[in-house]
Amino acid sequence: RCVQLGSDFLNNAEMAAVSIGSVKKAGDVRFLYGYFVKEADSMVSQLTDDDIGTDVSVNTRTHYIRVDLGLTKWLQWQNLLYIQDEISGNDPARNFYVASPVRGANTQYRICSQFAISFQADGGATSCLPPPLFSCNGALTTL
Repeated sequence: RCVQLGSDFLNNAEMAAVSIGSVKKAGDVRFLYGYFVKEADSMVSQLTDDDIGTDVSVNTRTHYIRVDLGLTKWLQWQNLLYIQDEISGNDPARNFYVASPVRGANTQYRICSQFAISFQADGGATSCLPPPLFSCNGALTTL
């Protein structure tokens, strides 16, 4: 007898990102676009690192747009826009249920703006900045 662990459907996760520019001094600008797909059974929900700001662990398709502006050599103003959709709904015929969100949910939009400080001991680029895909814990708005 064969025992299957996991699922043979909705089990893919994908990520692609493009970054243009970098912020090292006042006036520098960085643009970043990311596209993320986490299907409902692609990973263990409790273990996902939700750094893309989805506010849910799986079953999401997210567009991530970020613009960073250098205010000084040690201070950045980061602005992020998340556009998120659900991927699939419940499928009782397969005994498959998703926690959140469910089919028919509206597209979710979130805007986050934050300041990030870099500490530079000897003029180097030692930074306290979070990873490039750091999540802001802002309010989620649906339209």
